[in-house]
Amino acid sequence: MLQKDIEVTKTARYFQCGADERPRRLYVCTHGYGMSAKYFIRKFEVLASKGVKVIAPEGLHRFYIQGSNGRVGASWMTKEDRLNDIQDNINYLNRCIEHAGATAKTEITAFGFSQGFHTLLRWAVHTPFNISRITAWGSHFPDDVLDERYSAFFANRKIDVVLGDTDEYLTIEKMKLHLHRIKEYGIRPEFTVYKGKHKVYPEVLKSLYLND
Repeated sequence: MLQKDIEVTKTARYFQCGADERPRRLYVCTHGYGMSAKYFIRKFEVLASKGVKVIAPEGLHRFYIQGSNGRVGASWMTKEDRLNDIQDNINYLNRCIEHAGATAKTEITAFGFSQGFHTLLRWAVHTPFNISRITAWGSHFPDDVLDERYSAFFANRKIDVVLGDTDEYLTIEKMKLHLHRIKEYGIRPEFTVYKGKHKVYPEVLKSLYLND
């Protein structure tokens, strides 16, 4: 048996907050497993203002959350055919940034929640766009970017790791061990712990970004 790979044209979607103009700053926010970007982006409305745009691309793999009807969510990838999915996601996110009106001078904050952070970071280390800040919310750094090739990239970006004190998937203790490990690759993020679960809270977003 041989696997044959082909490229196809697919219509994807992203959701936007902020004026439909060329942005001075762009927030690119990737959702977690089984979420819909249409609802996810509502958390980020507090960040949008004149010259500041927020976009939430939706994972290319939509599915019914339970059974064969009802609520629909999306996923970025699985372990199956992962390398092709990773490259597809990189191409897709670049296209979203272009469509949102960003240029090489636009300052981009890359925000990834849960599974979405892995996709976001794999894109960020390869994109030609100007990533000035990276936020991992409720997620760790994937092993495939823990490589000396990317040390210079991480050394020149502001990096945040944000975690709820009652996160259902990651404990503060495990995250601290992870943060100690990734120092070897030049990744020294600012670690923020908030009171809450594995979800995005707009009030925490405001304190993270708007007081900077």
